[in-house]
Amino acid sequence: MTSLELLRLSLVRFAASFVVVLTTGVLNRLVIADLGVAPLVGALVLACQNLSSPLSLFSGWLSDRAPLFGRKRTPYIVVFTSLAVLPLLALPLLVPHLDSALGLVAAGVSVAVTGFGLKAANLLVNALIVDRNLDHETRGRHVSWVWVMSTIGFILAGLIYAALLRDVPAGPAAAHAPSLWSALWLSVVGVILVTAVGVWGLEPRGEREAPLASSFVGFRAALADPAVRGTLVLLAVSDAGFFMQDLILEPFGAEVLGLPLSATTASFNVCFGAGMMLSMVAAQGLGVLLEVFPTERLLTVSVAIGAAALAALGAASALGSPAVAMVVVFVLGAAKGLYNTAISHRFTRLAAPGTAGVIMGAWGAVGGFAMALGGLLGGALVSLGTALGASTAQSYGGTFVVEATLLVAAVWLTTRPAPARQAPVGSRSPP
Repeated sequence: MTSLELLRLSLVRFAASFVVVLTTGVLNRLVIADLGVAPLVGALVLACQNLSSPLSLFSGWLSDRAPLFGRKRTPYIVVFTSLAVLPLLALPLLVPHLDSALGLVAAGVSVAVTGFGLKAANLLVNALIVDRNLDHETRGRHVSWVWVMSTIGFILAGLIYAALLRDVPAGPAAAHAPSLWSALWLSVVGVILVTAVGVWGLEPRGEREAPLASSFVGFRAALADPAVRGTLVLLAVSDAGFFMQDLILEPFGAEVLGLPLSATTASFNVCFGAGMMLSMVAAQGLGVLLEVFPTERLLTVSVAIGAAALAALGAASALGSPAVAMVVVFVLGAAKGLYNTAISHRFTRLAAPGTAGVIMGAWGAVGGFAMALGGLLGGALVSLGTALGASTAQSYGGTFVVEATLLVAAVWLTTRPAPARQAPVGSRSPP
């Protein structure tokens, strides 16, 4: 894969970042802070975007098994991306009705469809990188570059939405603001167009290969490898820990720090994204200098820094200082960037060209479900703290400390001896 092809492919993740900022940032803040929905209910709705992640196991298998127009990955990437963005147009109409069972279910289904489409498309980007690169180190570098472009998307999305949504009023009227609807329509059309241009011509037509019998058979085959099992356990604990703050960070900015919608959207996303981008670029530079990427060492360092940053964020809740919170969010983003780079290298080593969809699907299924549970747990702990009489700042601060504890457990998992590897799933020769 040439540098230009990689740049074009990375546009898929770049565009997807705008959707993520809309759901976990803008709409999350709208639901909890402006509409006054309980954090647990808001977290439940928005966690549906990751609760649907196990379906990505099927999408990975499907792309391995049933090419469209003679291609395994690129047509599915466009289809799943389109599926992801279209429900966004319904969400502002649905979220004001979360007090009814029908509104709650409808909003949850819409968010779940968006989450599934994004996860499926993003993981097929990784599968295409594995298909086009036989060298493990090259695969890891390319996946990391895609992550960097995704992070740049987060930063730009935060700045652009902050400018577009500057005149959105606080309170229930925010759901009907014309600028919010303009941002949604621009996002839907722009994401689909950028994705289609990004993948056009990147995958040659190929002969259909003998497929795995079913998605579940492929998943069981993957789990037979101790290295895959160990990586999935580490992924589950780490992603749950990192993502407990994902659905409460912007409401925390509103309810504890007193920041307006445009400020939380811009400041948190820019700080977190800048930390991610810089750490990922630095990690890749280190890998080039060392010639072999230090996957295991960086996994340990990343989750340890993440645990420390979350403990500091708990302390920042007591201080009520936006400046301190921004610095901590930057460090947390740096930890997440190192983690993303290291875990990407681990998974690309476990996959084989042609059948990478199964491994990438397992990555999405387990990681996404762990993110959903982490997000739900974060919202539940904030609501529990408030119900028990704790102040808003104490409820958020205590939740961040629990999150840090999960990442301490992940540190322990990274220090355990790595299990022996079997041949990658779908490979026709020993690794």
